[in-house]
Amino acid sequence: MFISDLFCFISDSSMFISDLSGFISDSSKFISDLPGFISDSSISTSDHHLFS
Repeated sequence: MFISDLFCFISDSSMFISDLSGFISDSSKFISDLPGFISDSSISTSDHHLFS
């Protein structure tokens, strides 16, 4: 009984870890996109100042 519970717990944990790694990869993708987004924003604000 204890062993089957342990196995269940391990499989749940591994599923949680795989979800977590997916979440981390999404986060890192978002973080790597962030500098580009910031530079785009700064470019658009500098263009706005240029034409005003």
